[in-house]
Amino acid sequence: MHSHNTSLSSSEQDTASKSLNISDIDITSRIKYPEDRRFPVKFGGYADIYMADLDGLKVAVKVMRDVGVNEEKRLALSKKIQDEISIWSSMQHPNILPFKGFTFFPPEASDFSVFALVSPWMERGTLLEYVKPCSDGHRCIMLLEVCKGLEYLHERNIVHGDLKGCNILVTGQGRPVLADFGLSRLSEVDAVFSTKSAASSATGFQGTARYMARELFNPVPPKPTKATDIWALGCVIMVRLHSH
Repeated sequence: MHSHNTSLSSSEQDTASKSLNISDIDITSRIKYPEDRRFPVKFGGYADIYMADLDGLKVAVKVMRDVGVNEEKRLALSKKIQDEISIWSSMQHPNILPFKGFTFFPPEASDFSVFALVSPWMERGTLLEYVKPCSDGHRCIMLLEVCKGLEYLHERNIVHGDLKGCNILVTGQGRPVLADFGLSRLSEVDAVFSTKSAASSATGFQGTARYMARELFNPVPPKPTKATDIWALGCVIMVRLHSH
């Protein structure tokens, strides 16, 4: 178990489940971790990904990190994760990554565990990898599906906030699904600006610089909007249509 995570005591776990009113999607007891998969299989900027089994289905368990976060911000982060669970669990669309439930990680911890979000494991990886050998026609079809997923979010007044190729996963049937909408803004940790990522402690927003609209680079940038999502979508389309 990592030493810096969004930790909750046993009583706080109970409170979290009750406040969310979603105890039916607390699937901790149903998640099984293979003996040879006790370590993360992927690392992200704010979470570690574990491979696990849920009733015979291979799933991804995303364990949130809160490196360097003080207690006050840790509690705020826990609340934001709960909000994200509530939003994601209501999403149902062919181009949105399905939400299977949440779990406390590790499950055997008696006093402290961390929030983790569970979704189906995407065998075909990210759009970034998947479209490399594809024809231009196939790429256009895939990108149209991405547009449909983003339209679905926007119709529900949900801003993705970090749309990019590696946040678009591909199902076993070759269908793109949007992932990590809203999750990039859960981090309260200040990040050093680079060409790869940018963050603002004023807004709590963290995104990927090459996909960010210009207004998000202001000294005190506004929060991401539907318009900045459309800018990022344009970047995704341009990069995917011209990469070989």
